[in-house]
Amino acid sequence: MSRVTDLKVKIFADGADYEGIVKMAKNPVIKGFTTNPTLMRKAGVSDYEAFARKVLGTITDRPVSFEVFADGTSNPWGVDFDRYGNAFVSACVIDHLFHMAPGGIYVRQGGTPAYVDALNEVVIAIMVEKKSCVDNLDAILSVPGIDMVQFGASDFSMSIGKTGQYGHPDVLAAETKTIQTALKKGLHPRIELRDPSQAGRYLEMGVKHFCIGWDVRILADWWDTKGAEMRKLLRTKPKKMAAKPAPVAVSKGRGKANGKTIGKERGNYA
Repeated sequence: MSRVTDLKVKIFADGADYEGIVKMAKNPVIKGFTTNPTLMRKAGVSDYEAFARKVLGTITDRPVSFEVFADGTSNPWGVDFDRYGNAFVSACVIDHLFHMAPGGIYVRQGGTPAYVDALNEVVIAIMVEKKSCVDNLDAILSVPGIDMVQFGASDFSMSIGKTGQYGHPDVLAAETKTIQTALKKGLHPRIELRDPSQAGRYLEMGVKHFCIGWDVRILADWWDTKGAEMRKLLRTKPKKMAAKPAPVAVSKGRGKANGKTIGKERGNYA
């Protein structure tokens, strides 16, 4: 059998316990160390920077990785982690503060071919929500680079003084104009629906892109349904409980005897 020292791979120790790292550093088999904000938080580390400096001050002969949390950003002025391991970066000369997602790749917004390529790969969608936008829709949708158009009935109704009147003829006319103009210019109209049963009108117009439900609406519908069920139960007079049968002696253990279950049975939960 080959010895560990004969392995061609390098063994790194992963963790965030300082005493454990110091102990493992005495083992010549360990070629380096890795850790990350999640492990540090679990180990009770509250000051990530101080912990990192302490480890780097002790481990001077081998590499130590504190994890590549994310790659890129633009003009970063500073980065820090909160107590929950979330990373935040301040960027540019104006007040920009970004939440950094683990594993995220942040492309610089100017000056590189990669940024241009990234823009060409994303879908550019615009919202039509104001009367002034509908009035100038032909010119707006002629701007190169637009891929998708969505009409916002809620905001549009407010902009014409018909708040919440989504079925008002003026609102419906503006929506129809938005869809027809988008299709004429080779763009993709997008429709948000509460239920697929509402899709018929749009399908007849040639719409192919839909969003069925959204987080707040889905939750509200669920609460409405379950709340109504609960209110019905509260209004219903509870039935009298049947008298409990006399206890029957059973043998210890679980299983079946003479076709009858003996022992404890499972209820709704394990």
